Amino acid sequence: MKQWLSYAQAAALLGVTSRTVKHWTTRPVARDALGVVRHGRQWRIPRPDDETKWEMHTRRRLKSAGVSLKPVWELQLEKLGKQSDRYLVESYRLWLAAYVKALEQGRVTQTARENMLLLWKTACEILDPPTPLRRYEMDVKKLKSHFPPKLRERDLPVKTIMHYWPSERHFRPLRAAHTLADLEKIRRELDFWQAYRDEFRRGRSREPTVENLCRLLHKDLMTHINDTRDKPPDGFTIVNNPEPEEMHMMTLASVQDQSQRKLPPRILVNFRQPQNGISLRTFRTRYPRARRQPIIAKVRRILSTPPGVDDAPQRGPDT
Repeated sequence: MKQWLSYAQAAALLGVTSRTVKHWTTRPVARDALGVVRHGRQWRIPRPDDETKWEMHTRRRLKSAGVSLKPVWELQLEKLGKQSDRYLVESYRLWLAAYVKALEQGRVTQTARENMLLLWKTACEILDPPTPLRRYEMDVKKLKSHFPPKLRERDLPVKTIMHYWPSERHFRPLRAAHTLADLEKIRRELDFWQAYRDEFRRGRSREPTVENLCRLLHKDLMTHINDTRDKPPDGFTIVNNPEPEEMHMMTLASVQDQSQRKLPPRILVNFRQPQNGISLRTFRTRYPRARRQPIIAKVRRILSTPPGVDDAPQRGPDT
């Protein structure tokens, strides 16, 4: 057995980097906490008989010296969280690329909203499996083949949903976005594009009001994805975001009706967050005039084309 504990091994036990351990050897108080001794021209850490006890006592001594370390389990949770965030970013990237494709056709239809939501849900399943995938950025050629089997497992129409799969040119403007904040900036541009277009179409040549635009814009990316604008079926009572007590009472009422051989009420529970648009203050912060004008100019240029040209696919925003 080796006589010394390497900086890398000590760092692994304490949940820090070897560079941090090396820096601690230059501080007398931290050296005492690590149990460092002088060996020739180097500071070395004697190998303990029990590494677990050494880690526990070293953490306590470092804390007394003013160095508080996070427990290893907390560091592991943070690592898993960052890994999940990466998968979440990639699933959002797919949804935004599909949204760019839909806008390229001039509008985001109800069918497009529903199928983009199914694509996003499937991406979340593929990108966040029990065993982590390889570290590569979302690539159409590598990930596209994973989707049809997943969709068939859920008895979903593969051809219809995969029709909304974006091509490489739709992914290209999103490749530079590596965080949720980067994707959110792009989403806000697309969100304003669609809202202005809908209001411009509704009012024809009349300029849309800020109040109407605020009503159509979305607070964040998750709210935007969940806003499918689907209509509930006829004959159902809609219960939006019920509290646990309400769910408990509805379950008891349903069981009681079944025991008395009564037809239970047709209730549809909706757990989606309500879409109430954004406030006027948020609108002015997110979309200052200098940021709105280029988007408005593109929308008006496209929508002011002659009616005969309207039959051709329309180009969407240049993101």
